Amino acid sequence: MSTSSDNPSRFQVSLRIWHPSADPLEIGRELEWAPEASRKAGEPRTTLKGNPLPGLNKESFWYAVLPVTEESTLSSVIGATNRRLISRKHYLASLVSTGGVLEYFIGWFIDSNVGECIDWETLLGCGELKIRLQFDVYPPDTEPLPPPEKTKPTVAP
Repeated sequence: MSTSSDNPSRFQVSLRIWHPSADPLEIGRELEWAPEASRKAGEPRTTLKGNPLPGLNKESFWYAVLPVTEESTLSSVIGATNRRLISRKHYLASLVSTGGVLEYFIGWFIDSNVGECIDWETLLGCGELKIRLQFDVYPPDTEPLPPPEKTKPTVAP
């Protein structure tokens, strides 16, 4: 998590992928990235600790937490990940074209009024990779939302 004495914000970023049927193992292989957690469409639902829940997963889900250092900016973290993923651009596009959603989930923990600029090159890279940005901002004295897989995005038309 990024933070410094002259920066009243901290953030965490994860790459999240939802798909109607893709195998999360295949996603990890294609991206050459081990997920923090994943679930496969059609398999029995479980809690994060592995305890059974009623029903089956309605979709597949895969997510990985991105590395953040004290010196990181939001733009540098997302830009570095875009550069890592650009060689997998066609695979990511195939996920989106078959009903998938790709997202950078940004948990932004603030202590006061803050701002950050995301440069156009980073935004262009997100567009090229078809990755949207989801911001969850947490003011002082609030707890983060449940783990990322609990909050499904709404898909824009």
